[in-house]
Amino acid sequence: MDHGTGIRKSWFENGQLESEIYHVLGKRCGRSRMWWEDGKLMSVEYFLGGKKVAEKKYIEACKKDPTLPRYEDDGFEPEEPKMSATYLKRAAPASEWDRHQHNEFINKFLRQPNRGEARQWLKGDENRFIGEMTHEDSVEFVEEGYKAGAAKIIAVEIEDETTNCLVVELPPAGRKRERVFDWNSEYAHKAGFDPYDDWGQNELFVFFD
Repeated sequence: MDHGTGIRKSWFENGQLESEIYHVLGKRCGRSRMWWEDGKLMSVEYFLGGKKVAEKKYIEACKKDPTLPRYEDDGFEPEEPKMSATYLKRAAPASEWDRHQHNEFINKFLRQPNRGEARQWLKGDENRFIGEMTHEDSVEFVEEGYKAGAAKIIAVEIEDETTNCLVVELPPAGRKRERVFDWNSEYAHKAGFDPYDDWGQNELFVFFD
């Protein structure tokens, strides 16, 4: 980074690239990407002046402003398919190490300061939203999760007034736990990917493409 302009990268302990985020004058600007620890792409987002924008809007801005970050490898577009097209069902962890990796992945988000209990965060400003949903639909989605039995729903990776990521704390057992998986499954099917299996995890990670 040079005076707040450049690319910031982070890596997993196994050497796999974890995130790649561009900044211009201290604000997110350009393409931001995140990967799972196994190398699969988790998300691709575009930013202008610190605010998340649609890919098409960013491409149009590049045509007007030659100083914006460009990506010669892919003509300004994501070189990988979007998550809804690349999502693979994550099987139940086969070992204690796999379970540890899942917990570390969740805790990485929970350790970051840009998080908050989703219901209260949404109520704090009517301009806040999750993914591409409206504010009202975001509130309804979170309320449905709590009605199903979620112990807690936390908005993580909050940027400005939006987030694409939620961590859902699960009840330890019983019908409430089953209902939370049903609630997540309904969303997963609508989004075009397979739902989670219940292998005894404490949280679900819900990503909105």
